[in-house]
Amino acid sequence: MGSSFYPRVPDMRTSRSQGLSDGELFYIIKNGVRLTGMPAWGGEHDDADNWKLVHFIRHLPKITPQEIEEMKKMNPASAEEREDEKFLKGH
Repeated sequence: MGSSFYPRVPDMRTSRSQGLSDGELFYIIKNGVRLTGMPAWGGEHDDADNWKLVHFIRHLPKITPQEIEEMKKMNPASAEEREDEKFLKGH
């Protein structure tokens, strides 16, 4: 997801992304980044939810395969998403 965006979507696990302060991450989540694929979520979510996202981003470099599997179970792909995945993989 996001592979066709320009500028490219940042990998939030990298030292560059992780080097942002908590406040900078919060600001980006809340206000978005103009002229990119990053929308503002400030009107959609309250500040407590935005801070939860900051904490999640901080955890990404340490995320375990078990945690990834658990998240997949909590957010199953729709039939349309599965078809899109097959298409993108050339099946």
